[in-house]
Amino acid sequence: MRNRQRYLVLSLTLLVLFLCWGLALNRAQWLEHEYQGVSVRILGTGISEQALNEAISDDNTHNAPLRLSAWNRSAHKITLANESIGGAAKARRIAVLGHMADVCPMKVLYGALPSSVDESGCVIDAETALALYRNTDVVGARLKLDTKSYIVRAVVSSLEPMILLRETGALYNNLELQYSDTENGGAYAAEFLYRYGLADEYEVVENGFFSKLAAELSLLPGRIIFVAVLILPLWGAWKRRNIPLQLITLLGLAAIAFVLLKWLLDLTTYWPDRFLPTRWSDFEFWPKLAHELRTYFNELRFLPPMSKELQWSSAIGSLMLYTGIASAATVRFLLSFRGENDFDARGLICITLCCVSSAGLLHMAGTKFIPSNGFLFAAPVWWLAVNCKNIVSIKLKG
Repeated sequence: MRNRQRYLVLSLTLLVLFLCWGLALNRAQWLEHEYQGVSVRILGTGISEQALNEAISDDNTHNAPLRLSAWNRSAHKITLANESIGGAAKARRIAVLGHMADVCPMKVLYGALPSSVDESGCVIDAETALALYRNTDVVGARLKLDTKSYIVRAVVSSLEPMILLRETGALYNNLELQYSDTENGGAYAAEFLYRYGLADEYEVVENGFFSKLAAELSLLPGRIIFVAVLILPLWGAWKRRNIPLQLITLLGLAAIAFVLLKWLLDLTTYWPDRFLPTRWSDFEFWPKLAHELRTYFNELRFLPPMSKELQWSSAIGSLMLYTGIASAATVRFLLSFRGENDFDARGLICITLCCVSSAGLLHMAGTKFIPSNGFLFAAPVWWLAVNCKNIVSIKLKG
């Protein structure tokens, strides 16, 4: 009965661990896919298409943006009408220069996004399409706006009703720039605006950089287990340091565990240089960094709300929540293996079934993600490490 209760608790803990960890990895991979650049919000007069094109063609520095898109949003929703069937809808009018996919995360349901040179194509969301045409698959339909007629190239799923189009002579107050060096993208964007006198007042939103950091955080549960796997034989060796044979054997197990982890798992860790002090004696660095980050995120709160940032902050929040729950479940899982000589093959079977079942449940629920090696191997490797330590303690006792 005692073992049955133990494995029931272990199974529930592992299910919570893998389910929340899978959701965190899903959020991390979505963030890295959707947010790869730097967003700039122009607070004054917008930038003309001519000024942007001249700056891009003239910028031949090593830190020139790999890709630049710009757009502006109507302050209020406009009314769209389909006189042939009497359909009407209110939507946000967004004029785009460059790649429409950079405006906000969206899922293409029908058709394809217009190219950057397609002046007559537009994109509407599914809610607007249904209100205008009583149907969502309306690719190829014509839509008249002011004095110009547009052709619907794609229907998308988005956070707000909107119509994306090209507009001659528009001034753009939102930019999206992509750089190969994500960490310094914000500084490069500010330098780009200053060099060509494009804007005096603006706010830089480093979505890509912080999304990369959040993705690194999502691997925390696996890293907790990895460190525990290495510490386990080393702690056992320290307790048996006066018994040479056990000491040597446990140190050998630690070396084998390290090699196994390097082979099975990706132990590389990303930590930005800008978050490292230039000298170890700089004790004011960390309080100053914390103050700068707090000030930065407080300033972002006062920017006009946009779907791009709303979805980003929501994804960051859910990632941190899922990672926190998964990390707590990981610690609970590790603490359940404190005893010696009380685990058998059922433990490995339990771990494997929970991992596979959780991945299956996440897939059935539509949560698509590429499992990291830690997600697949971390818990079984921990179980093997515990049992190897216990075997050594039993066989070489005394």
